[in-house]
Amino acid sequence: MMERRRLYMNWALIIMIGMLWILPPAFEAAQAPINPIEPDPTQLPDLVPHDGRLTLSSSPESIYALEVVVSNIGDASSNGGENTLFFEDTLSNCIGSTFLYILSPGDSQSQKIPYNWDGRTHTIIVICDYYNETRESNEKNNQYTFTIP
Repeated sequence: MMERRRLYMNWALIIMIGMLWILPPAFEAAQAPINPIEPDPTQLPDLVPHDGRLTLSSSPESIYALEVVVSNIGDASSNGGENTLFFEDTLSNCIGSTFLYILSPGDSQSQKIPYNWDGRTHTIIVICDYYNETRESNEKNNQYTFTIP
């Protein structure tokens, strides 16, 4: 009986030593940090302002509004809330600004700002992603110019 017990203890000791030799590499592999999936650098958004016009405003601040459509013609979604859309005149005076929402590839959104139009002809410049907060596939098509009325 004593011999059998000693035999079991020897086997238990051998198994424990084997586990100590096998487990640490497996444990370390299980504890390795998981790298998040990096976005594909070839797939970027491309925000393009277009179709600007003077419209009637629904705001009590002004009778008129400047409206422009922004489209994402790129291959990835844009960052929401970080992209600023600026409206300027030809003297670089800021008329107003607003934030863009997340745009998926192929999506568009219309943005309006109140505008006190004096009835004369004005050239309006719209600049999308003014502060370059979003890396885009084409940074040279972020500006759009239109004339009102």
